[in-house]
Amino acid sequence: MSLPTNKVGIVIAEIDSGGALRSAGDRVILGARNSQSEQEWIVRQKIAACSAQITDTVHEHGGIVARRSAETVFATFPNASAAFSAACEVQRNHHAETRLAAQQTNSAPLGLRIGLAFGKMLVNAGQISGDAVATATQIASQANSRQIIAAESLINSLGDGIRGSVRSLGMASIEAAEQDTEIFEVQWDASAASNSPETSAAYAATVAAIVPPAENVLKLRVSYRGKEIILDAKHHTVTLRSGKEREPHARLEYRETGFYLVNLRANGTRLRNDGGGEELCQDETQLAARGAICLGAEFVEGSADLLTFTLL
Repeated sequence: MSLPTNKVGIVIAEIDSGGALRSAGDRVILGARNSQSEQEWIVRQKIAACSAQITDTVHEHGGIVARRSAETVFATFPNASAAFSAACEVQRNHHAETRLAAQQTNSAPLGLRIGLAFGKMLVNAGQISGDAVATATQIASQANSRQIIAAESLINSLGDGIRGSVRSLGMASIEAAEQDTEIFEVQWDASAASNSPETSAAYAATVAAIVPPAENVLKLRVSYRGKEIILDAKHHTVTLRSGKEREPHARLEYRETGFYLVNLRANGTRLRNDGGGEELCQDETQLAARGAICLGAEFVEGSADLLTFTLL
């Protein structure tokens, strides 16, 4: 039986290593076969250091790390204010470390996306769920690197005094939640002008992804474990998880040119595009009009690790 908790501040921090690996020409974590390369070791060390820094900041603000994977830190706080302050400091610390590293090495920096929400969680046999968790997780995946996106639940809890530090991105539909929510971009870098090219570009990209024009042409229906998800310009990405720990396995993305499968696992993601044979995606590939994706070791009809997709 799931037991509800008191309302808590929720921070989901996602470390994006994809850019660092692509820049170095080594895609080990994204699927290359030489898993012992020097570049993989370097990137893993950078990810571990970033995760440790996030954890330290969480503890300094009175939070606890509820769950952690290779590239994601899920933390909770006793109130919305502590979650908001911790998230801003995490981004500031990461930005400072990134600038310092850029002066010492030519490798691409790690990205960091953060989602914030406030509400009750459901706990069942050590598994944590609930609308607030689903909201923070989804908006973190929708954020751009260096962005903090906060749900309406958290902003409302902070009061009117915080309104000058955030700006609305409009309404967003949360896949696992009962209703839509307004989301906000947090202006965490007080030293940067809000209309700087970098900030404006990130803001425009997020608005375009989450609050697109009314008319969307491309749509993709994804069927997985008895559920259906529709991807389009509004709901532009979904992370596919596998294994007992529900670790990220791959990601489906909407782009102007179509829909893409992005692999996140060292052993790749198996794909069957309609009209073609089975292939092992080790980086990313564009999806055909219909097909199937396997999150297991091999295609097995009726398997829970099998999902199908159709272009509408």
